[in-house]
Amino acid sequence: MKFNLENNYRKQEITEMQETEQEGLKEAKHAADNLKNETVYIDMDKIRPNSRNQYEMTEIEEMAGMIKLAGGILQNLIVKPMNEEGYYVLTTGERRWRGACLLRDRNEYPALYDNKVPCVIQDPVEIELPLNDEDKEDFAILVTNQYRVKTDAILYMEMLQWKRIISNLKKAGVEYLPKEFGSDQEIKLKGKRTRELVAEQMNLSTGQVARFEKIEKHGSEELISKLMRNELNLPEAEELTKLDEEEQKELLQQSDSTNIKEKVQQKLKEKEERVGIKPMEISKRIEDILVDLEETVYIREKEYQKLERILMDFKKIMRNGEK
Repeated sequence: MKFNLENNYRKQEITEMQETEQEGLKEAKHAADNLKNETVYIDMDKIRPNSRNQYEMTEIEEMAGMIKLAGGILQNLIVKPMNEEGYYVLTTGERRWRGACLLRDRNEYPALYDNKVPCVIQDPVEIELPLNDEDKEDFAILVTNQYRVKTDAILYMEMLQWKRIISNLKKAGVEYLPKEFGSDQEIKLKGKRTRELVAEQMNLSTGQVARFEKIEKHGSEELISKLMRNELNLPEAEELTKLDEEEQKELLQQSDSTNIKEKVQQKLKEKEERVGIKPMEISKRIEDILVDLEETVYIREKEYQKLERILMDFKKIMRNGEK
């Protein structure tokens, strides 16, 4: 069961991009049940992006085109009060806000809105969960961005945030979340592994979450930094975690960081402990085995085949050894 937030003001979407931007956007359950969800129009210049929103702001040009085609923004932005001077911080809708700003700068934003955008004012701090203010804000941002296309960098970021939030809820003794935070039934936390709950929220398998956790646990600072800059994908980052942090750093500092898997395998091969063997020593040990045997030794067919394989493996090992 996924966390979702009820949205009572959703309007009919007329374009796929605005529909995708808004899908899954549902309003959080607040302590004050009578909190108003009225649409208010706020000047674009009175709105600021949210520093806690780490999602990539892509396709702004396309979003601007959709807003222009629609004659305005069809889905409300959600903002929280910033200060007493009338400024607000976005909780969700930054791409729509940026698209509207782009149109305004080109004098293409619909004049009837007077450079204002439709908003609902909600403060995540009032979400009725035993979380600190930062976790509540991250929670609100996460649940309103569940349906966008995401890079491995964004998925890694989400995994870390969901783990922290779910772990904190469990530590606070929360055994389940009421229906207001789910689709049609309560969300059970007690008795379920954090990894399983994270996977549900991210629409991933527990195996995929485990891969990101491996990077969290064994990835160097350089590795994680490159992943977050989309310079490494998940398979490459996971492969690098087979090396220790110094070896990861060394490999990543190379100007050519292609063929990661081959380079990691080469590093692992170089790390294997080597034992020196002299042919005469092996010969002496074989002689010691044979010296007390009869001229002809009779063994079963299966044993003979086993001996053949051993001799073939021995030959292969010795030929592959380095001088």
